[in-house]
Amino acid sequence: MTIRLLCPNNHELICDDAHVGRKVRCPACKVVMVVPDPNAGQGVTAQPPRKARQPPPVSEQPLDELPEVSDEAPPDDEEYRPRKPKKMKNAQRMARANLGLGFHYFRVLCFLVAILLNLVGNIVARFAFAGAMASAGAGDMGTAQGAAGFAGVVILITGCGFGLFMLVTPILGFVGSLLCLWVPQKTRGKALIMVSFGLDSGAIGALTLSFFVSMAAGASAAAGNFGGATGGFGLAFILVLLSLLLILAAWILFMLFLRALARYLDDESTADEVMRILIMTIVIGVAGPILMFFVAFLLVRVSVGLAGFVMLGMAVAWLIALIKFLLSVLNLIATIRAQIARRY
Repeated sequence: MTIRLLCPNNHELICDDAHVGRKVRCPACKVVMVVPDPNAGQGVTAQPPRKARQPPPVSEQPLDELPEVSDEAPPDDEEYRPRKPKKMKNAQRMARANLGLGFHYFRVLCFLVAILLNLVGNIVARFAFAGAMASAGAGDMGTAQGAAGFAGVVILITGCGFGLFMLVTPILGFVGSLLCLWVPQKTRGKALIMVSFGLDSGAIGALTLSFFVSMAAGASAAAGNFGGATGGFGLAFILVLLSLLLILAAWILFMLFLRALARYLDDESTADEVMRILIMTIVIGVAGPILMFFVAFLLVRVSVGLAGFVMLGMAVAWLIALIKFLLSVLNLIATIRAQIARRY
């Protein structure tokens, strides 16, 4: 339905009934006025009309921004309405975080395998060298050479395996922490895993830089520049220590992230287990090596043989504790992953 009306300057305007009660601007003289209701003042019909929807209040926007009257139909709201980006559901986020925990599981498993390879290689090599020495003392040089060769092969194989697994370990942790970044905000652990991811990235960078610094120091030593080589090896050692500190800090934050995740899953027993493992991390990863260093420093002044015997026993005990610790971590991560798979 169209409405014809005159502006105060006698310009004829044609409006739609949708503009009734609204301000419009004359396209000729730019005068602003309110469109009147053409049905006002007429008699009441036999049946009262259906109650119409109240028009919106008069706009208070500046006059320069008021729309001019037009006979074009307004655009369809559904067609021009901007679409909101779809949000990832909690189930999808938890599934991605569960995949990240799987990478962390294999990270710990690779570290455990590397330690076992190194331990087995050292034990077998020591027995082989002992047999070679005994055969050489008995005059059986053929057997001695064979035992020594076997020990060398064992050391080479286990050493290569140890280096390979230790190289894969930080990569798995990096990918796992990256996937865990999609964890829901309600877990209250997103900030923890973000900082842990950053520390792991810094540790990888420091280790990579220490490798290149060591190569440069070796080249300097080969060229006869022993002063530069000494400084290079010192810098590489500092970078390795820095990377170890970053790895330890990242691991502690990762444990706190697992604790927040366990609480989000309403598993308080697993959250308590995380705190126990976190205490074991400090004891085994920090206090254990420091204690062995001071014991060795004190016993060497008394007796070198006694120091070697005591240090061997402490090293074996420390390795056993470390293996039990890593097995506990594997069980912890597997428990949390099973909880996520069950609920999501």
